[in-house]
Amino acid sequence: MFKKTKIDNQATSTVIGDGITIEGARITGTGVMRIDGEVIGELDVVGNIIIGETGHVVGNINVNHLLIAGRMEGNAICRETIHLEPTSQLIGNIEAASLVVDEGAVFNGMSSMNTNYKNNERRNPKQKEMTEPYQDISDAV
Repeated sequence: MFKKTKIDNQATSTVIGDGITIEGARITGTGVMRIDGEVIGELDVVGNIIIGETGHVVGNINVNHLLIAGRMEGNAICRETIHLEPTSQLIGNIEAASLVVDEGAVFNGMSSMNTNYKNNERRNPKQKEMTEPYQDISDAV
């Protein structure tokens, strides 16, 4: 009934390791990015982003596939799948073609399903048409 989302972890082209913090950045690129440290800024990747259990992202993400096992605070636009693993915490709004939420995952925000993405269509998370903008409610969690 439910299919398991699999992101090719062996083809990771960028790793932000545990204990590393990148702040104020706008990161763009292609491939697979794994975040086990902290990123405060925007991510725009043609490919996949994996936020590991120790990973923490504060900012908006625009990507093909997003797998979260850690914590994310911001809006996400995924042209394909967002997968929230049991250890994940997502505080923000999302738009994706498909959403997988494992038992134990925390999602506090609004979701919008969009299956009309073309291969190269990209949206800017700041241009979201949702009625409620992202608010930092980390003290409430």
